[in-house]
Amino acid sequence: MSYEVVNTSVARGLSSAHSGFCDVLRTRGLPEEITPLLAPLNFYNEKLAKGKPAYGVRSIRFGGRMWGVVSRVVLNGNDYTGRQNRLAHHVIASPSELETLCPAAVLAGYTFRDTCDEAPRYLDREPELPEIAESFDDVWECMGGKGWRSHIAALALSGSRVVVLIPPSAEGRSVVISILLGIPLQRRWEVGVVEASSAEQCWAHNALIRVLAMDANDAEGDRSWPGEVVVDLRRQSIPPSAKQELIVGQQATKLDFSAFAATSQELSASETEKSSQPIVVDIDFGSETPEGIDDQRDPSSGEYSTQSTPSVGSSKVFWKQTIVWFILGTVVGALAGFFIVNLK
Repeated sequence: MSYEVVNTSVARGLSSAHSGFCDVLRTRGLPEEITPLLAPLNFYNEKLAKGKPAYGVRSIRFGGRMWGVVSRVVLNGNDYTGRQNRLAHHVIASPSELETLCPAAVLAGYTFRDTCDEAPRYLDREPELPEIAESFDDVWECMGGKGWRSHIAALALSGSRVVVLIPPSAEGRSVVISILLGIPLQRRWEVGVVEASSAEQCWAHNALIRVLAMDANDAEGDRSWPGEVVVDLRRQSIPPSAKQELIVGQQATKLDFSAFAATSQELSASETEKSSQPIVVDIDFGSETPEGIDDQRDPSSGEYSTQSTPSVGSSKVFWKQTIVWFILGTVVGALAGFFIVNLK
């Protein structure tokens, strides 16, 4: 079963003992103990959101199991005290739904509230959740092509923390939806994608990817965090290469994306600048390509495959070593034979 919760600042919430920021709408049957777990997800970062709605897909743990949360937080005028208000609307997926419910579909088609003027009450029907009907891939065209989606997804699936910087002209919600569709369904809730979130808020609440829409000269976008991989698409105009230089912490680091390329190239140690806090990126999916990730290269768009291709570098080294040892063995054998004959 799915649930929904609306939280905003009111003089009286669902309970007469609650005022200020509290739940004003909640699906009946949702355990009340979940409300404190949602409180950190109600936050709105004005500096990063810049007045736009902030979307997020995260997970919480309750009763020893994982629950999924799709959120939309917006500014909501002033509250009953005259202070600036905000409204957070959450759709909550129970553990039994995580394997079948697509969070991208909820973000794409569910009608979230901008305001709530009605009296606090319980909702007796679970939310009607749509099925996704479009890919949202066009949003990448101004940022170098959909190939970036595969790279971002692979980084997050490897466990890396990623921040994706996009120009203000790109719709953050569409980018979040498209990234989610590039992650296998069974891991979309686990990875989590958040828009307009600070690093502390993102990492503390079970999300590995945060999306920030801001100008290329915005100092907030240039702020880096230790161990965070920065994918800056604000100035990007070409598809990602097999060896794309990204920013890790304060240093430029080259990550080997050859598993996405049509032909694999070996990345030598000299080509890699190691961060003081290194990130391990394992994007070798073996012989199977995860569901939901782009799995072939489109000649017209230049997008790259996620199928891993054998590296030719290791085989070359093997044969070189074999030839060297063969030559050395021949020389040593000839010298040994020469000395034996002369000693007689």
